[in-house]
Amino acid sequence: MAVMTPGGTTGWNIQKWQRTIEGATYQKMVLIPVIDEGDRPLNTLNIRKKLRATGNTLGQSDVGTTLTYSTLTDTPVTVTPVGSYVAAAWSQNQQSQIDVAMDDESRGEIEQALAELTDTNACAAIVSLTTVMSQAEVDGPMLRKAMGRLMGNTNGVAMPGGPSQIYGIFSNTQYPALANIEEFNRAEVRGDSENPYVKGVWTRGGGIMLLFTTVITQDTNGWHNALFIPSAFVVAWNTRSLLKRQDLELQERIIAYNNVGTAVKHNFRAVALRTTTSVL
Repeated sequence: MAVMTPGGTTGWNIQKWQRTIEGATYQKMVLIPVIDEGDRPLNTLNIRKKLRATGNTLGQSDVGTTLTYSTLTDTPVTVTPVGSYVAAAWSQNQQSQIDVAMDDESRGEIEQALAELTDTNACAAIVSLTTVMSQAEVDGPMLRKAMGRLMGNTNGVAMPGGPSQIYGIFSNTQYPALANIEEFNRAEVRGDSENPYVKGVWTRGGGIMLLFTTVITQDTNGWHNALFIPSAFVVAWNTRSLLKRQDLELQERIIAYNNVGTAVKHNFRAVALRTTTSVL
């Protein structure tokens, strides 16, 4: 006797596709929203920086002719913009045979992809920092030494509890290591919980606001993390992210585009923290 098996018989079973589409995941901007913004760069933006003047003590027998004068000029910071784009295309013939508006679905995807690419390019500026600390993974002593160097390099402009917010931007690979630092995982050490022995010593993990991203630059030297204040970097836009939709013959196109430049503005207002191995 024959037995009908609808689930395995061609013509009897039906496939159904969910009308909505599950989106992909992208890294949101982390560095660009917290750094300084410059003027429109056009071809190149030049930022004039003051040179730090130095003082000298005049001996009792010295005369004015022995004074050493400071020349208050400096090499300008240059910001060169680059164009970034994300594009998607499909035929109108395909569009007419589906029940989903692909332009609506694609728009959000490419906008997020462009944001990820733009922040990736911004993080690449960290590589050019000259105050560098490097070890296998970040730990408490490394972070505290970096804070001390940042305070010294900025002559106290950057310091816990100071007027400028201090940020630490790290690769996601360093999250387990940072979670082991007392200033970040113990409330009574951070200062946001009362303790009979320690009260209000640290704020926000020793004065540092942690940022994590998956687009930290990685090369043969490791992952290029950084401790910085916002004025260490600059971002300058010619064109902010634009979305263009075009019909070309029988093809639908969506292009997201921007033109932006990033650079290190004050080298001594950031400390590079290179990690050479992943702790994950």
